[in-house]
Amino acid sequence: MSPHKTSSGSRHRQQVKLLVLETDVTLEPVQDSHGSYADLFEKTFKRVAKEQDPPIDIKVHSIYIVGEHHCNLPSEDELQNYNAVLITGSKYDAHGDDKWILELQAWIREQWVKHPELNWAGVCFGHQSLARALGATLSSDSGTWELSNTEIHLKEIGKELFDTDDDTIHLLEMHQDHVQTLPTVNSSEGILKPPYDFVQIWGSSKKCAIQGLYIKGKMFTTQGHLEVDEVVSKHYVESHIKKGHVDDGEEEEARKRLELDHDGDRVAGAVLRFFADRDE
Repeated sequence: MSPHKTSSGSRHRQQVKLLVLETDVTLEPVQDSHGSYADLFEKTFKRVAKEQDPPIDIKVHSIYIVGEHHCNLPSEDELQNYNAVLITGSKYDAHGDDKWILELQAWIREQWVKHPELNWAGVCFGHQSLARALGATLSSDSGTWELSNTEIHLKEIGKELFDTDDDTIHLLEMHQDHVQTLPTVNSSEGILKPPYDFVQIWGSSKKCAIQGLYIKGKMFTTQGHLEVDEVVSKHYVESHIKKGHVDDGEEEEARKRLELDHDGDRVAGAVLRFFADRDE
């Protein structure tokens, strides 16, 4: 059965209540045309929600969590209102020791145990943050910049999640830091307990071996961005080019790759089905 199909009598969610934890603000021209990171995710998820069978009703709320002296995290009472949490991308380093980043790490570990019913997702910085909180190591290697439309080779679990027979998908990438090792199963904190101790890599690229992580019924992350369209992509790629984040002579190639089709909606659909417990 295709992942987006449901059988009669299933107990899958028809409504997803998603809390987006914003860890950065969008570029000024993106704010003007598309809004915040939460706006980007809401627009994308609501579009693909209509294509599911049956359609999924998604409600999105957001909190900007970056604080100068502490992390602005939701209260226990607030968290009770959601069945899924998504952590966005950010200009900050997920491997850093900023106070708010360390508070976020501790909070993830705490809520992971307290709320086993929550589904967790992370994109870029969010992917790295969740992996780190669960015991993975992160790397920041100057030779691993990935920018613009990037080819990702799918593992078998990736093909199943994305409902495709293709060997590859394409997503916008704009990162240097990456997840280097798998989360530590059966860690000393007891974070990854059965049935959540089976961590799978769903895809890899030429420069990044762990493009996304999946724990059935618990976590779905992606290094690449699913929430951006061509206009947003162009703003971010140009910003990174100006900052010198591509090798000499590769600027035009990065711009040309923006014209290629990408699979943001396909990945968004898979994450949404995961939120709705339809990731058979």
